[in-house]
Amino acid sequence: MKIRRLTEMSAIAAAVLMLWGCPKKETVTEVVEPEPEPVETFPIEEVEPFNYVCVEMVGGYDKHGVVISQLVVAIKEQEIDLKGPMFGIYYNSPKDVPPDLLKWEVGFPAIVDMENPPASPLVAKTWEYPWVVATVYTGPYQGTEETYEKIQACDDYEIAGPAMERFLDENPDMIEPDDLKTEVWVPVQEPEPEVIEPEEGTVEGDEAAAEGDEAAAEVIEPEEKPAKKDKKKGK
Repeated sequence: MKIRRLTEMSAIAAAVLMLWGCPKKETVTEVVEPEPEPVETFPIEEVEPFNYVCVEMVGGYDKHGVVISQLVVAIKEQEIDLKGPMFGIYYNSPKDVPPDLLKWEVGFPAIVDMENPPASPLVAKTWEYPWVVATVYTGPYQGTEETYEKIQACDDYEIAGPAMERFLDENPDMIEPDDLKTEVWVPVQEPEPEVIEPEEGTVEGDEAAAEGDEAAAEVIEPEEKPAKKDKKKGK
């Protein structure tokens, strides 16, 4: 029994040695590149020019409350007729300049006599950017940065002016911050007109096809070369 036990142990040891002694197959791990996230696109809208009154500001965005108070008081005192929701226009970004150099304004669309502008601190201006990328952001007013990043990530637009944020809620103090709605406008260059090829089977498509066939069938005949004259040899 003792010899048999040793023999069994030897067989087990040999089997283990064979398993561990065999070269291991290298496992090739396939590297799968993550698919890029699709770039979000936004509609381009045409906007009619409009006049507005505003209070201009250079400095940090923490002064919004002070500027809005000045704007509202001045509008009431001067009895300005308003034509739409309050908005902010932002000429540069905290990513590009320090807070004390941020240039922005808060205003309202209004009926304004541009030849007899309102008194300070109000300034009368005209929005003159006819094409804008427009989208509505829902959430706290401070959270619009992600919206701008998405717009800038799209190569379809060539930005042409300062961004506008239109505050759509009449009583924002009565609404939860996560439910506030801000319409973001970013001026862009006029989009190129879309060229629509006429489909076959329509009058326009058949006419285009016929014109193409006529052009293909037109054959330009080569000009005939004059016949060579025989030259007589002199005597």
